[in-house]
Amino acid sequence: MADEWNHVAFTREGATGTLYLNGEPVASRDDLTIDMGDVGPTSNNWLGRNGFPDPSFDGLMDDVRLYTSTLGDADIASLYADGTALATTTTVTVEPSSPSPFGEPVVVTAEVVDEADQAPSGVAELWVDGARVGGQVDVTDGAVQFDDVPLSPGDHEVEVRFLAADGWRDSAQVVEHSVERPPPGEGTPIHYTFDEGEGTTAANTGLDGSIGDATLTGAAGWSEDGRFGSAVDLPGGAAATGNQIVLPDDIEAGMDDQFSVSVWARPDALPAWVPLVQIGSSTDTFFLLQSNTQTGGRPASRRRSRLPARPAALRNGWSSARATICPSTTGPTWCSPRAGRSGRSTSTGSSRRRVRTSPSTSATSVSAAGRRRT
Repeated sequence: MADEWNHVAFTREGATGTLYLNGEPVASRDDLTIDMGDVGPTSNNWLGRNGFPDPSFDGLMDDVRLYTSTLGDADIASLYADGTALATTTTVTVEPSSPSPFGEPVVVTAEVVDEADQAPSGVAELWVDGARVGGQVDVTDGAVQFDDVPLSPGDHEVEVRFLAADGWRDSAQVVEHSVERPPPGEGTPIHYTFDEGEGTTAANTGLDGSIGDATLTGAAGWSEDGRFGSAVDLPGGAAATGNQIVLPDDIEAGMDDQFSVSVWARPDALPAWVPLVQIGSSTDTFFLLQSNTQTGGRPASRRRSRLPARPAALRNGWSSARATICPSTTGPTWCSPRAGRSGRSTSTGSSRRRVRTSPSTSATSVSAAGRRRT
């Protein structure tokens, strides 16, 4: 019919062809003898035109689909229903507005209306940075609100997807939202106190609730003799033993050209190189903070950037290691690294510790955190 949208479909199975108009079969015949294989390679392929001198199609055309299988009556009816369903629009709001304060969860709400300016029925999903957060939530009177969401510092994509009930079409909207960094020296974004004293989980008690728990693996355990309360007890051993603390994936969120790492360590043994903290995406792309008791030279297999340090990390004595990266005109660089000894020590030898990163074998300075090793 002129001046109206019409849905036209044709299906074939064997010798039977069926013509549909607006979701209903209107004609069929079962004596078709030529199939597309008989037609052969095609080059006269058009929309709105045929090979006869008939006038070209005059009007609008949309959503053309071709299948290599025979659709059934229900399939054709569904295609027609999709085309006659009312379009919807989803509008997303995030509070506090961007950029939101660090450590404050955001509230995501959305309004959904159809092309008739009415409230459609359906459910909604919340997606942040390409991952779904929580389950589906009913849309009531065209509105939906999700549970509070903690976001790490930096930029995020917040999306609400509306999954419509029959009679409406799905819709979605993505908005950009930024979270501010914590004020310098104010609060601790990620903090593992290791005060649990049992189990295999250590909670992040810092202000950044988007970063999860750490996990004790292998023979890692607990000690009551911590620097502050209890501590984790790592028995050492070969790298393959798995005696370690596994930090959450994506712990680096918000750590680009500005970050700091602080750890208290009391070694029971001092081999040449002792890893303290590594944050990386693979075995050759990482930030690494560790101690060194070598008095000179460097291993031939790697080039390591080292920082001067006072005598520290002596066996059986508590030591604090801190590393801070800041931006500069030439790229990220060390700000104010420190390493100092605290607590008791059973050795007064000349061992000196070097705090360093190993971001790459070709790095020439510690400012290269995150660069690949070659």
